[in-house]
Amino acid sequence: MSVWGIVEHPRVAGLLFIATEYGVYFSVNDGAHWRPLVNGLPAVRAWAIALQPRENDLVISTWGRGIYILDDITPLETLAKAERSERPTLFPVRATTEFVPPSESFVWNVGHSFLAANPPYGALIHYYLPRASGSTDGTLTITDRAEERCVSFSAPSGEGLHRVVWNLRTRSVRDSESGVSSVIRPPMIAAGTFEARLTIAGRVVGKVPIVVRRDPLGPRNQATLDSAFADRMSVDRARDQLAAMYAGVSSLSAQLDSIAPQEDSALLSQAARLAADSIRRDLAAISSAVMSGMRLRMLAAILDSSTTTLSATERGLLKEADTRLANLSVRLDSARTMGIPALRRKTQRTK
Repeated sequence: MSVWGIVEHPRVAGLLFIATEYGVYFSVNDGAHWRPLVNGLPAVRAWAIALQPRENDLVISTWGRGIYILDDITPLETLAKAERSERPTLFPVRATTEFVPPSESFVWNVGHSFLAANPPYGALIHYYLPRASGSTDGTLTITDRAEERCVSFSAPSGEGLHRVVWNLRTRSVRDSESGVSSVIRPPMIAAGTFEARLTIAGRVVGKVPIVVRRDPLGPRNQATLDSAFADRMSVDRARDQLAAMYAGVSSLSAQLDSIAPQEDSALLSQAARLAADSIRRDLAAISSAVMSGMRLRMLAAILDSSTTTLSATERGLLKEADTRLANLSVRLDSARTMGIPALRRKTQRTK
């Protein structure tokens, strides 16, 4: 097999990469054993290969398939040690920078434009699992300095090297489960130092720090940054209330259909029928208000598109949404504690 290029890692003696007729191979033991480096790279001729030392990226030039960049090869530096230990290993995480990703808009001009995917936004977290780890997925948890959990997500199982990307948000997106539009995304975290913990079979097997740097083009005043993060969390709390109300409306609607099905309304007394119709109208109104988002989508989008604070007008809109949420919560509680129990009694008397 023809070899067109070879490079050794500048910090780790014996970590070699070769560009060959059939793709790229790497060795962690000075060439004694070679393994294919796949990760989306096809088995085509690789003409040249180079290491970008600042970012620790591997750059590969191919025949007819363009240029490939493997972002952050840090885990390969200590992969041999992890394999020898035969224990789950969480690798050091490269420092990342918080910034507002630009919108993906471009004008296509054949022959004059080049468009390629950017590296994943956020922190790249790598871990190694030996065969003995089993087939049960683990958990990756990110906490801040105060030991408050920011986010927790599944760590896929299976022998070998794994990568998970934390998108620098305070929680996983679960809007599809709550019924709240996914436009209201969880807020971005404030720059600082965090900790990643890998848990396998109920046991913490690794902890590493994650350094998130400030946006170099964003505000430098700490008070402004703190205020911007407080605004994000205020919108997020309102988002949580929306999600809770959606779940509450769904639960009460199911109870209502069980107690007084619409198809059996003719069998109900007039008082029970009127009570059921009143509750249905109230739940429909609450649901409509919840699904409208009450301008929270717009406020979340504003905070997502910059690292600045809300304006006085925007804070007024947030306060208005909080007031509406409080009123809707009272109406929902009334239906839960008085409307449904009263209807249940009316239907029982009818029977």
